[in-house]
Amino acid sequence: MSHKKHALISQSTLICLFCVIALALGFSGYRFYRNEEAAIRKQKHSELEAIVSLKIGQIIVSTFPGSGDLEAEAKLIAIQAAEEGSRLWEKFRGSLINLDLHRQSLFSSLF
Repeated sequence: MSHKKHALISQSTLICLFCVIALALGFSGYRFYRNEEAAIRKQKHSELEAIVSLKIGQIIVSTFPGSGDLEAEAKLIAIQAAEEGSRLWEKFRGSLINLDLHRQSLFSSLF
C-alpha cells in the first residue's frame, strides 16, 4: 500500500509541475505578444507622424505667393494625407491580425 501511495504522490507532483510549466509558457507567450504589439503600434504611430509632418510642410510651402489656388492645393494635400493614413492603417491592422493569429496558434499548441 505504501508503494502505491508513493507512486500517486510522484504522479501528482509531475502533474503539478506540468501545470506550472504550462502556465509559465502561456504567460511568457502573452507577454511577448503584448510587447510585439506595443512595438508595432509605436512604429506605425511614428510613420503616421512623419507623413503628417511632410504634408504640413507641403501645405506651408504651398502658401507662398504665386503658388496658384491655395485652397484647392490644400484640399488635394489633405486628401492625399488621408489616403496615405488609411493605407497605413490597413497595413497596421493586418499586422495586428497576423500577430493575433500567431498568438492563438501558440496558445492552441500549448493546450
